[in-house]
Amino acid sequence: MIDFEKNLLTTLLMGAIGLMGLIGVAFIGVYFLTDVDFVDPADERAVALNPVEAPETGLLALDEYATIIQRPVFFPDRQLPVLEETQSTEVVEIAPIPEPDPVEPLKAAIAGIIITPESRIAMVNDEVAGKVMIMREGMSFEGEQAAWQLQSITSRKADFVSVDGQSSALELKVYTEGLVAGNSGIAPEQAGGNGDGSASVQDEAEAQSRADLIRQRVAERRAELRARAQERAEQQEQTEQEP
Repeated sequence: MIDFEKNLLTTLLMGAIGLMGLIGVAFIGVYFLTDVDFVDPADERAVALNPVEAPETGLLALDEYATIIQRPVFFPDRQLPVLEETQSTEVVEIAPIPEPDPVEPLKAAIAGIIITPESRIAMVNDEVAGKVMIMREGMSFEGEQAAWQLQSITSRKADFVSVDGQSSALELKVYTEGLVAGNSGIAPEQAGGNGDGSASVQDEAEAQSRADLIRQRVAERRAELRARAQERAEQQEQTEQEP
């Protein structure tokens, strides 16, 4: 058993709990047992309506200030300006847009063509600039002939197109005249012949050796130009790939 004399705090808490329980029961009983039908309605005239009057501002009605618009103080004659609508009958002539000058014909020649599985390169002699350019498909000339672009490269030809739609095909010229066996390019009289169009065996041998030597030099020169072009192309690719 609890000794209420020794546990005073416990006694007080239990008493408080019991008191709150009684209050709750009484509140529930009043709430549920009240019959609203026996509650008298409030008198409608119990609350008097007091209308709020607007304070006096000392200003006139809005219509009294219409003269400010009718006679504005920002004009010397106190009159609003009249805007006159004028219809202009003047015809404005629009100057035609001048057409661009046609692109000059391409002045160039193909000095060599290199085709590898990785790239196609053409050595083009720019006759206007006086220099040989190494060009790939899609590149354009520099300087005065910048309007021309290299479109495609084949084994014997390079096709160019201009900005205004012109096209020009340059073929690789191979000079083989005078390289035919037996043709020395010397008249029979100068070669010591008998004048009837025949040449001696010695002249034919010299012409053949000369033709072979020219072929060899042409092949060596071509190989040198191709090697240089390939080296420049590789250097250009390395430069483009560098960040």
